[in-house]
Amino acid sequence: MDHVGNLLKRTSSSQQAFVLMEWLCNAYFSLEFLGDPDFSESKHRCPVDMHLYSETVECVHKALRTSLQRDVQSSLDELIQRQESEFWRSRELHTDVIKCIDELIVRAEDVSESMQGCTRPDCYRPLQRFLERFNAAKQELLKKYEKNPKMAVETCLKTLNTCHGLASYIQTNTDGGTRDITAEETLSILSTIERDAQTSIKEVLVKIIKDLLERHFKSREEDFLLKEMKEMFSAEACCPDVQKKVLDLAYKRVNALYLSNLVRTKKKELEKRWGRDVGQKVTQDAEHLHQTFSDLVEELIQSQDVDSVKLTLSAMLQLCLSESVLWLVWTRRTLGGNGDAQPSTFTDVQDVDDAAEVERGPI
Repeated sequence: MDHVGNLLKRTSSSQQAFVLMEWLCNAYFSLEFLGDPDFSESKHRCPVDMHLYSETVECVHKALRTSLQRDVQSSLDELIQRQESEFWRSRELHTDVIKCIDELIVRAEDVSESMQGCTRPDCYRPLQRFLERFNAAKQELLKKYEKNPKMAVETCLKTLNTCHGLASYIQTNTDGGTRDITAEETLSILSTIERDAQTSIKEVLVKIIKDLLERHFKSREEDFLLKEMKEMFSAEACCPDVQKKVLDLAYKRVNALYLSNLVRTKKKELEKRWGRDVGQKVTQDAEHLHQTFSDLVEELIQSQDVDSVKLTLSAMLQLCLSESVLWLVWTRRTLGGNGDAQPSTFTDVQDVDDAAEVERGPI
């Protein structure tokens, strides 16, 4: 045990501490070690002092925990320094973070399953500090991009992508975060960051869509929103689950805000700007919006190989189609094919509640 103590003094990394711990837990009492000629009865091997052995294991474990947190923190700091202020923009940021943690957790499993359980919390604590810095960087960037909504959307998308990747990793390896309190705390931090990002992206999307629709209702554009939506929601931006949720949100906001503009704009004003066939123009807009979002979803579907992801995205495609059909039915019922009816009958449609809600501001 004295020899182990001397080695412990020279231990400077978690990997070295793991080697010591593995030897103590797995090799020290092994038949191979006990049967070594150098430690046979002829050499008068002293009996093991179990109390001293337990104290030694505790000392090595303490050193291991300290070095684990230090090494993980160092790796995460290096990750931020390597990418500087742009570290949040990487689509693979969560993958890089997981590598900093998972290698050590897997290494602990070589010692024992219980050691792996002890190691995980020591890796999650530096991760929590990293997430605090990550969130602070995100907030600074959103302030910076107050007048650049497209970059604000990208910031939120990458934030949601990172949170989704890290949360999925932790939940998969800790039974949904129920195995230990540190995992639960980390998931709670990720959930808070995710909620903030969702709130921010709702606000930004409403601003972008309102500005574009105001222009459209003043001077009608055939391809309104097409370029902006494609730029913001390309297939490469982030993982399909995140894309699906934000696309769904954007589609609902576009529909609600379009209908809100339609309600607030007098028919005579629209006839001056769009011509007398207002009903037909609204129908064309509904079809255009449906096609725009359908194309974005199709692009996501084609970019994925996993069948379950394709099914999820296909379900959203059907949602887009069903909502568009309902909108077309309303259009024909209220405006008619030639725009003869007054849009005041819009108050009979359920979507007016959504439109009013969006006008008040995102939840």
